[in-house]
Amino acid sequence: MKPSRHPYLDHATPIAFAHRGGAADGVENTAAAFRRAAAVGYRYFETDVHTTADGRLVAFHDPTLD
Repeated sequence: MKPSRHPYLDHATPIAFAHRGGAADGVENTAAAFRRAAAVGYRYFETDVHTTADGRLVAFHDPTLD
């Protein structure tokens, strides 16, 4: 049986993702980082999203601040 593929991932060439918006040009996981990545042509972003104790969503790599 052939494994199923999602059309999102079905590309003839590799897909470039802006990892956390890109830390080389500024603070990663910020709106500014994602705007910069989009401005230079990235269409896809990879980030981590966590929920705070009060139910807010934050883009942050680690599960805690410590």
